[in-house]
This record gives sequence, C-alpha cells and structure tokens, in this order.
Amino acid sequence: MQHLPTCLLQYMFDFMPFTDQIAFRKTCKKHYNLYIKDLCSTYIDPLKLNDNILTQNTYAKLEALYCSDNPNITNINYLQNLKTLYCYGNSGISDYSINKLTNLTTLVCYKNIKITNINHLQKLKILKCGDSGISDLGLNKLTNLTILCCPSEKKITNINHLQKLKKLDCSDDSGISDLGINKLTNLKVLFCSYNKNITNINHLQKLKILNCCGSNGISDYGISKLTNIKVLYCAYNENLINISHLQKLEKLFCIGTSGISDYNIKNLINLKVLFCSYNKNITDINHLRKLEILDCSGNSGITPEGVKNLKLTKLYTKDNPSFC
Repeated sequence: MQHLPTCLLQYMFDFMPFTDQIAFRKTCKKHYNLYIKDLCSTYIDPLKLNDNILTQNTYAKLEALYCSDNPNITNINYLQNLKTLYCYGNSGISDYSINKLTNLTTLVCYKNIKITNINHLQKLKILKCGDSGISDLGLNKLTNLTILCCPSEKKITNINHLQKLKKLDCSDDSGISDLGINKLTNLKVLFCSYNKNITNINHLQKLKILNCCGSNGISDYGISKLTNIKVLYCAYNENLINISHLQKLEKLFCIGTSGISDYNIKNLINLKVLFCSYNKNITDINHLRKLEILDCSGNSGITPEGVKNLKLTKLYTKDNPSFC
C-alpha cells in the first residue's frame, strides 16, 4: 500500500467511512498526510468541531462540511474547495464566515438568521433557507439555482430571475405568490402545500410533480391546463376536485378530506399508485387496471368489491372496517 502513488491513495481514501479514515491515517506518515474531504456523510458530533480543528492541514481540501447548531465554527473562508455546507439552526456561520467561498454548490441554512446575502455564490445550485435571514435582495443576483427550498420564508417573494430553477418548495407561510413565479417555465417539481398565495400555475407546462396538500390556493382552475403531471399530492385539499385531464398521472395521494371522488379519477387509467386512506369519496377503482399499490386504510370508502378486478402487488387496509 505504501508503494502506491499518493494520488491513488487519496482516491481510495476518499471512499472510506470517516472512522476508517481516522484509523488509516495513523498507520504511517504517508497515510497521515492524506486529506479528509467530507465531514457531512458520516455523523460526527458537531460540537466536537471548532475553528481550530478545521484549520489543521488535514482539512485543507475539505469539500463538504456539516456545522449546523454548532456555534464554535465562525469562519471558514479558508476552505476554498468547499462545495457543500450545512449550517442551519444555531450555527456560528454568518455572511462574514462565507464571503470568500466562491465554489459552494449546495447551501442548507434553515433558521440561520446570520446569513442574509449570498449573491457572491455564483456557482450555487441548491439552496435550502426557510426561516433564515435571506430575502429577495440577498439572492437577486443568483442565476444558477436549480433547487430552492424556502418553506415559511416570508422575506423571499420574487424569484422570477431563477430561470434554471427546476424544483421549488414554497410551502406553508411562504411569501412567494403567483406573481413571484410567473416566469419560471422550467419548473418540474412544485411544493406549495398550505400556501394560499399560489393559485394559478397553468404556465408551468413542464411540471411533473405537484404537492398542493392542505388548505392552499390551488383549485381546479389553477391546474386546468396542466397535462404532464405524473405525481400529485393533494391530501386534505377540498378545493381540488377535477383532475380527469391529468392523463399521464401515475401516483395520486388524495388522503383524508380531499375533494377527489370516483368520478374525478375515472379517466386516470395510467395510475400505478393510489393513496386514499380516510377518503370516503373514492369507492370503486376497478377500472384502474395498471394499479400496483393501494392504500385505503382507515375510514376509506374502498371495499373489497371496489377492488375485486385489480391485481395489486401491495394493499394497505389497516383500520378499514370493510376489510376486517
């Protein structure tokens, strides 16, 4: 092993679990000089890491760092190779801590109010920042984001400049409304459950996955022109009733007091997965010949008669009195 080139040793070393890396570095001087690049994949007690430890040469080429809820790490600008950073909650990471990190591609800073402006992170592709200090002004120069998760973030309202965005989570009490996404024509995944400000998404013609659960603004009219959706989550959404035009739908989650009934799914012949537990309005699904997985648990309207012609691979009927 000692005769292997250092570059090959480093390559093999990168695939080892963190605990094995620590042990391997102790075997000889050559191995001791190998770099640890990942402090994310394996759980490490975050409070055991601090600024002094990270400045050691061992971590000079660090690419991934988890320092969430760790107030002992306050400045990581020297980690120029860093690509992934988790610093949510009570982290010591602030704007100043990362103002020289230009290679970050993933930033997770939920509930970190110390991070407010990340416009210098031009390579950033994934941002998760709900309840953080980031507002419209703090990301208005970012153009390469493909994934943005900002649930319950009221300070972010307009993201139309994010033309490459493919996945958006603006659930709960988010500040994003119809106006804030009316130019995002490349979205493929949208989570807007419990967001009453999003009502019409018919311009999102590439959308394939939609989560509009609970009390939100999405109704029949708001998706009447969408035809490419394959996965729909609309549990406890009583405003969404007519989805018969979603001919490509493969997975449907209409749990609880959903407005969807037998009549609304009669044309959905490509369904493979249906979760309708506690939904009394769905009773007969024998026409869904491609269905493989069905969950009709609880006080559902589904009875053995309503599925007698189906060849299901998985059937969940817990607490459904009709299957007792």
